[in-house]
Amino acid sequence: MKYYMKRLAATCILLFLVSNAGITAPDIPITIKTSIDWNTQKIIVQARLNMQRAGFKIPAGRTDAELYMKTQLPLLCRDTVLSVAFDSYRTILDTLNDQTIRAADIEAYMSSWTQVASSLSTDLTYLNMEITYDLIKLASLYIKHTKALDLPVTLDYEPTRNYSGILIYAKGYYPVQGEFETGKLEPSLFPRIYDESMQLILERNYVNPEILRNSGICGWAQDINSPDIVLRTGQDPLRILAYKVFGTKRSDIIITKQDALKILLNENNRKLIENGKVVIVYGK
Repeated sequence: MKYYMKRLAATCILLFLVSNAGITAPDIPITIKTSIDWNTQKIIVQARLNMQRAGFKIPAGRTDAELYMKTQLPLLCRDTVLSVAFDSYRTILDTLNDQTIRAADIEAYMSSWTQVASSLSTDLTYLNMEITYDLIKLASLYIKHTKALDLPVTLDYEPTRNYSGILIYAKGYYPVQGEFETGKLEPSLFPRIYDESMQLILERNYVNPEILRNSGICGWAQDINSPDIVLRTGQDPLRILAYKVFGTKRSDIIITKQDALKILLNENNRKLIENGKVVIVYGK
């Protein structure tokens, strides 16, 4: 019975999300190209409307054409948003199916995009528009705690000192925990960090909820020399090399016990987790 109830709930969610005043995606004369920029934590959408197919004439019809695009983009971008990696084993769609979040919250988020640019093609055939969705705003929908949980306490010893932030280098391929293969880290909204004994060092409930709403659980970078790293971790970060990756979607990181203790045994460094002073360098 529970299985069929879950399937029914999932079906209702999908029907709710695709409802759109009688128009379906194949009928819409708009093509889109989407990509996710984890460095800026944005979904980037480049849309193109065929003005002739849509029945708009230039110049008088441009305003109406823009309005038409704006009403259709939430529908067209739905699949991209639902496919965003939530954590190491779920997508946003999965969190709808398991009722971690309400369909109404995602529906409201679909209308929260920001317009970046709008222009006509040189031959006046197409209206081009670029919009973005904020991944941090998407992550904020899942923040339920009001206070950061305390990191685990340990009686082990490891020399350490105060650092200005935590920089984890996870670029390239690493052994996958529990599997006989290698894999590369894949970004997600809520990655976790473990030590070798699978003790949690970072997860969303360890981070101040206001920090999560403003800047996300961590920063992402593909270049170790990115100036954005210093903005988040400061001039003297604790530099950690990933030991393994973990999870079905390879979005969790395992670090050595030695590196974990450098965080856990220093009150200043424990606060770095709470304050979101973490950047992960990823990529091939």
